[in-house]
Amino acid sequence: MKIKEKYELQSICGDAMLIPRDVEEIDDRDIITLDPVSEYLWREVATMESFTTDTLVELLMQEYDVDEATAREDCALIVEAWLEMNIVTE
Repeated sequence: MKIKEKYELQSICGDAMLIPRDVEEIDDRDIITLDPVSEYLWREVATMESFTTDTLVELLMQEYDVDEATAREDCALIVEAWLEMNIVTE
């Protein structure tokens, strides 16, 4: 997978948000708020040429005290959401 570069991660009032770049008018529906775990993973993979669910699992286990089964479940949900929101490509 790869992050689509049309979004920029910004911190607004303490919340991590993905804001579309190069858009004249931004609709509230275009802004994506990330929870702390998703923000951490996004920051880590944003500079990678590509990543997999396994990459996310490894990153999650390195940063948080979580077992592999839980990390894999959580990362699968995150990947599913990112694909559904069209902010990453396969």
